[in-house]
Formats: sequence, structure tokens, C-alpha cells
Amino acid sequence: MTVATLRPGRPTTAADDEPSSGQHEHYRRAVTVVGLPELRRRACDLVRRVEAGEEVTTTVGGRAAARLVPATARSWRTWSDVEELFSGPADPTWERDHDLADPELLGRVRP
Repeated sequence: MTVATLRPGRPTTAADDEPSSGQHEHYRRAVTVVGLPELRRRACDLVRRVEAGEEVTTTVGGRAAARLVPATARSWRTWSDVEELFSGPADPTWERDHDLADPELLGRVRP
């Protein structure tokens, strides 16, 4: 079994384990990487670990083929935890963009 660091949109390499300057920790996450034969042998253990919040990537022929992730979110966030994400200025083009959206996507019919 291998523990690797995966970053969105990039393949895993040995260099990925080394932090780069300016790298944000929230873009890094530890992932257990197992081959298909090992997944078959250790399925119960790996599913328990995924239930506990770990992510498991299964490889076939050395390529990532599937990810096992928890079926439910780990926890809810309180408003105070996310409030600063909404504290910026409003999008000045939101009304125009909203009016251009397909009415079926908005769940209503335009007059």
C-alpha cells in the first residue's frame, strides 16, 4: 500500500510530497493508493477506513481508476466558520446572468 499526496488536476509523482513555495495546505490531502488485487484482499478494512474519512484511490496498471470516498460529509460548518467567504462585494453582473439562465434550471417559468 502506498500513501501519496494528490493535487487537483495533476498526476501523483514523488516530487508531489515536497511542498512548493506558496503552496496552500488545503490543496494537499493524504490519499491511500492501492492496486486492484490489494483492494480485493483488503476491501473490508479499506471501506472502514473510508467510512472514518480517509480517501482510497484504486489503480489498474499503475493508473488511477477509481476513488473510494465517504458517502456523507464529515461535518456541518457553522455560519461563523464560513461567514468570511460571503463578506466580499456582490457580483455586479448577477442579475443579468440570472436573466440569461434557462428558466428550467431556475425552477420557474419566465413571464
